[in-house]
Amino acid sequence: MQIVTGKAIRPYEKITTTVDLIERGCRIAPYTQATLFRRNPDDLEESRTFLELRDEIRALGTALRLRLDTFIPELTPKQRRAAARHEPYSSAAMRGRAKIALRSANSNEWVTSFFAVAGGVGIIVPIDRRAPVSEVATQVQRSYSDVYIFEPADVESANEVKQNCPTVKLFVLLDPLNADDPKYAADLEPWLNDSCTVLYSDLIKEGQEALAAGNRVWLDAVIDPKIAAALYFTSGTTSVAKCVVLSQENLISNTMAIAGILDASPGERFLSVLPLHHTFAGTAGMLYILYSCSTMCFMDGLRYLAKNLAEWHISLFIGVPLLMENIHRRVMDGIRRSGKNTLVSILKPVSRGLRYAGIVGGSRLLFKSVLKALGGNLRLVVSGSAAADARMIRDFCDFGIDFLQGYGLTESSPVVSVTRKNNNPAGSVGLPLVDVEVAIDTDDPNPGAEGEVLTRSKSVMLGYLDDTVATRAAIDSKGWLHTGDIGYFDRGGNLWLSGRKKSMIVLHSGKKVFPEEIETILEATEEVKGAYLWGEPDPQNKGEVDVCALIQPDFKHEYWAAALEEDKERAATAAFVIDGTTVINEAELAALGDRLIQKINSTLPRYKRIRYILYTHEEMPRTTTLKVRRGNVDRLIASALERSSWTAAEANGKIIKL
Repeated sequence: MQIVTGKAIRPYEKITTTVDLIERGCRIAPYTQATLFRRNPDDLEESRTFLELRDEIRALGTALRLRLDTFIPELTPKQRRAAARHEPYSSAAMRGRAKIALRSANSNEWVTSFFAVAGGVGIIVPIDRRAPVSEVATQVQRSYSDVYIFEPADVESANEVKQNCPTVKLFVLLDPLNADDPKYAADLEPWLNDSCTVLYSDLIKEGQEALAAGNRVWLDAVIDPKIAAALYFTSGTTSVAKCVVLSQENLISNTMAIAGILDASPGERFLSVLPLHHTFAGTAGMLYILYSCSTMCFMDGLRYLAKNLAEWHISLFIGVPLLMENIHRRVMDGIRRSGKNTLVSILKPVSRGLRYAGIVGGSRLLFKSVLKALGGNLRLVVSGSAAADARMIRDFCDFGIDFLQGYGLTESSPVVSVTRKNNNPAGSVGLPLVDVEVAIDTDDPNPGAEGEVLTRSKSVMLGYLDDTVATRAAIDSKGWLHTGDIGYFDRGGNLWLSGRKKSMIVLHSGKKVFPEEIETILEATEEVKGAYLWGEPDPQNKGEVDVCALIQPDFKHEYWAAALEEDKERAATAAFVIDGTTVINEAELAALGDRLIQKINSTLPRYKRIRYILYTHEEMPRTTTLKVRRGNVDRLIASALERSSWTAAEANGKIIKL
């Protein structure tokens, strides 16, 4: 096994909890803006200094504690001892602790809710704002959430939760997020008159009054950094989805590990774009930014990206490759339109020479006009979730913007490694973070030897919620987290990723699709006997990956009747025949299948939807436990497409022989 351990390249202050993190901001930069935002793109700016943010967090936390104490009884000493005997990732170990589900757009109130809950209320459960409402209800059920925090634009999910999640006793409406907008009035009216609903603004008032009266229920809360603090659902629309249990120690150690590498400064402006319910945005884009006493600026919307970069003098940015490539494309198009292609090509090598010589500002002077298109202040970009194009990385660096590529996964809170300013090989995901161990599981000691990527640190999760089997499969007896990714180290210890060990499909946007999850949904329908999903590179869009499905219909079901024709004579020569006499009408099959998949797709997030559908009337190879042999099916599909000289797109709607 090859092992590389990350080392700090800059000093950082050690803290223990999220409360320490906010207190640090109040001590170092009390009057610096912690958050900057607008309620609507045309509204005036609002902000909270670190002191104001802390006061809002304290008030919210205090009010929530007082409310929750009325229906979550304190455990007896005997019950506490019993809970402590359970695995820290089990629901039993979390008994007596409030679970608060949070579903909202990025906002000041998302931040205060997170810190209020984690800092003394209970366990925070961030929910994907774009997940189907049925998936939201499933996640709230699985987490046994007691409270559901939602925004005015999201009454539909609140209705679903209220109907299907009996553990939820309190609903918090984030009324500062435009609850007074007339378009929400009809939907909100029943909630505003419901005794189980409380407004965020009312909680703040209640908390302020309680604090003024000397109540210290939240302020004096004892935080154990080693027990569950957050539940993150990694993906999914069913109970198959994994729920990662993270502690304060996990999240804070990852924050400090980032702080020992990156160099955000007090008062610098960071543009919050990625949704905070993802750990990459939550840890790197919220915890680290506020730890650094920088300002979180909430983007008005993607169409306002350029405007926000310029008006707020943004210098720090975190994104995924797809977003960065869109920005890069706009910059390069602007260069072409200005007729400066040749000049830029000449200046790029000059820029690299200046950087190599240590003349940091030289590149920015050479490309001042290019930087102006990005607001003029942008100096650091960190991309994660998927591989970024090497050419794009080099272009940003040539323009004087440090473009770093990171790697991580929710199970490691999430960042494992990142490139450095002075060690940034394009295409690599860099060296491990501070005190993070990364290993390549191989017996070959030479650089370049591939194997599964493992990681070990205080950032590694407690486990998967109520899933001992999956937890033990992921974390071995020596504490190594098995990532499922294949990679290697170069001579400098930089990590390079080669691919996925298992079947996970990683889209160009950085989102991940787990085939088994959607296969389960398909096979749960009466019309489908078998299903197999895989990712296929899109031949028309470089870097894009399409989700494809091979469907084995259950032709005994009446749904497919129109696609079957009893014809003994044709059956003798037809390519696709059932029981020797029934011919499959390919056109009718495709029409019926398309209708069925459209119905399934409507229940899935857009990025998980199936684009191309192939059919087979043959059984897929399976194990004795009836699991599809994925490697075998992959090879059979590839062989079938090769025989027909089809791409997956060209085979869409067709029947193939395995």
